[in-house]
Amino acid sequence: MRNGEQIRSRRLERKVINSRIKAALLVMGLCFTGLTCKVFDLQINNHEKQSLVARGNSIKQVMLSPTRGDIVDRNGILLATTRPSYDLTVVPDKIPDYKKDRKKAASDYIELLSKFVFVPESEKVKVVRKILRSNNYSHVIVSSDISNDNLSSVLANLSFLDGVSVEAKRVRQYPYKGIFLSPIGYVGRISTSDLQSADLNNRKLISSDYVGKMGLEKLYDDSLYGKLGIETVALNARGRVVERQIAKRPVKGETLRLTIDADMQVLASELMEGQHGAVVVSDVHNGDLLTALSAPDIDPNRFVVSTPENSKGEMFSSDRPLYNRVIRGQYSPASTIKPFMALIGLEGGFVTPEKRVWSGPYFSLAGHRFRDWKRSGHGWLDLEGALQVSSDVYFYKLSHDMGIDFIHDALSEFGFGGKTGIELGGEKSGLLPSESWKKSVKHEAWFGGETLTVGIGQGFFMATPLQINTAISMLINGGTRYKPELILGETPVVTNHVELNPSYVKDIMTGMERVVYSDKGTARRLSRIAKVRMAGKTGTSQVFSTRGVIEYKNKDIRKGLRDHAIFIGFAPIKNPKIALTVIVENGGSGSSVAAPIAQKLANLYYEKYLKPKVQTIAEIKDNQDEETIEK
Repeated sequence: MRNGEQIRSRRLERKVINSRIKAALLVMGLCFTGLTCKVFDLQINNHEKQSLVARGNSIKQVMLSPTRGDIVDRNGILLATTRPSYDLTVVPDKIPDYKKDRKKAASDYIELLSKFVFVPESEKVKVVRKILRSNNYSHVIVSSDISNDNLSSVLANLSFLDGVSVEAKRVRQYPYKGIFLSPIGYVGRISTSDLQSADLNNRKLISSDYVGKMGLEKLYDDSLYGKLGIETVALNARGRVVERQIAKRPVKGETLRLTIDADMQVLASELMEGQHGAVVVSDVHNGDLLTALSAPDIDPNRFVVSTPENSKGEMFSSDRPLYNRVIRGQYSPASTIKPFMALIGLEGGFVTPEKRVWSGPYFSLAGHRFRDWKRSGHGWLDLEGALQVSSDVYFYKLSHDMGIDFIHDALSEFGFGGKTGIELGGEKSGLLPSESWKKSVKHEAWFGGETLTVGIGQGFFMATPLQINTAISMLINGGTRYKPELILGETPVVTNHVELNPSYVKDIMTGMERVVYSDKGTARRLSRIAKVRMAGKTGTSQVFSTRGVIEYKNKDIRKGLRDHAIFIGFAPIKNPKIALTVIVENGGSGSSVAAPIAQKLANLYYEKYLKPKVQTIAEIKDNQDEETIEK
């Protein structure tokens, strides 16, 4: 054996190697076993939990907006519907040089887009800020509800505009603008309070959607809104959409059919153009409203394409276009209350139809003279004659005989001083004064002269146009008061019934007929434009106290102090179908301003629903052929 060489043992070496291999295998086995156990735990024991986590990271459920239900008139004419609207959007990540200088790139790109779509300077800054705050892969709206011309321009150049897309949606549309605002109302963007209210009622809404804010749109929002759909969206790790799938289709809202007649509402709007006031036409036999117009109005389409804040100046101007005068306007009924005073006087035994009463130039009470509107008076009058010429003195005497408490109790049966019950929110009760009311509210005694002013519809007495119309319907139909109805097909709701003497009702109706069809009637000029005979009563409601001075002319004072023009009526005279109420604020004369509006509406109703249709020769021949076949 050479010096320095070590003695090697192959046997020992193999033993060491084998032991190391075994140790390595053991370690590997333990690792594999641990990994297997972990995989088993993840795949088997925690499968559901991990699956949910994975789905949450890659799959999102997006709520789909339903198409809002239509609102139509009694004949199926669209009053509120939906239309397509197009928004121009941009994806920040697609903007050239966005990653180098985000603000400059965004500003330059908006300037480029403004060549195709008009973007106001003030909006450009807002859009840039919105882009900088948004996710790089989100769709940021540059311009909402773009016009068809802009849409065509963008689509023609879309291939040159990186990251730009056009997104379609459906928005509310009111074809007649604000004409139907008083009954229908309008929709607006969902607010935080809307979402909170929906949560309390277990109702789901999409925050970018629209809900009813006023009128029937608000009252029936749940059924009009429809049912939400669900879309499943798959996202990759960078948040980009890789797949979309409809899991549940949205369901369109229900169609709401109104009692309103669109043609009559439009005509009322045209006749009231430039005026303030209200027009109400109803079916005397069930309370259905054919016309419910409040003037002036505002176009609710503006609340769809822009925020209401942009229209605040007009919304809250002195014109008060959102103030529903049909149910909230409170006016002195003036001489239109006289038919009711005459009827309760007859029913209470204070007067008879034949009794003639001296109706001179004034009525004296406690040393004060209450003058008639006609300086010379009217002479001897019976009840029908008093209605015909609208004698103040006749009704001063009658109201003095009846007393304020009897007047209050009797007129309350017709609904004065109380809400009609219509479902629209915000209805006012008006004011039917009494001795106890004045004592409790004003802490003053009631004076006899105040009874006289109530007797001609002035003083503290206030009523809404809908109250007056409901009352005249009750008088004409013989004593049944119906809740005003706006939804077609609803069962009529009777809110009160009084057995009126048919003979007395006929006397009142005859007196109202003489208002129009007699030489001395205050609305005698209506016969010149009448296509259907209408009876009625004029009224001139003072808006300020004259303190005994009556010699003023409306044309000589500023418009805000002029009398309100009022007219109530029914048509046709034989077998009445409708009751009409027209109030024109500061219109002056009820006979020359308000009454013609009512007559023209009655004419339209007659032509649409009552006028016999003239058959053509072909139609007559077809009918004869059908009769021959049946035989």
